[in-house]
Amino acid sequence: AQMAVHYILGIEQNLILSSNYTGMLKFKLEVFYKDYKNLISSFYSHFDKLDYSRKNDAIGYAKGFDLYFYINIPNFYSWLSYSYLVAREKNILHGSSEYPRLTGQVHTIAWITNFALGKGWNIDTKFYYGSCYPYAPKYLEYEKKSNQYIWETEQTKKEYLPSYQRIDLRISKEFKLNSHRLKTF
Repeated sequence: AQMAVHYILGIEQNLILSSNYTGMLKFKLEVFYKDYKNLISSFYSHFDKLDYSRKNDAIGYAKGFDLYFYINIPNFYSWLSYSYLVAREKNILHGSSEYPRLTGQVHTIAWITNFALGKGWNIDTKFYYGSCYPYAPKYLEYEKKSNQYIWETEQTKKEYLPSYQRIDLRISKEFKLNSHRLKTF
């Protein structure tokens, strides 16, 4: 079995924004360190297939923090989160140096909002930013035995993909039909 020991320190603050409890503001910060033992290491084989060693042959850690901000007032809802993560592992059987874990996305930002415009109209936005997913670079190698070139992939993750951004916008209207509510997009 793989083992993870988590150390988490957090602070959370909830604020009621009005006397009738119609608005709330929330702030949360968590700092963490995760110590991984007896990991089953993973690597990329031919054709980008992710394989596992089937042995408890690695150790590792993850450290970072999560920051979360939330507001909910009449006709408006939003939350924003930011995460910073460094996740590394090391194969102890092969004596390798530390390399990034596949789950080690360094920066993540997420933001969601909802505006209720009245008469059943809503505008929703979602934004996502992620950076630094590790990957294993490929290289072309000539194989003498088969007399052909094949793509090889380094087993440990040594490079990072470019950042990824996405923004979605949705406008919706809620209609009443036969005293039932039906939401269309």
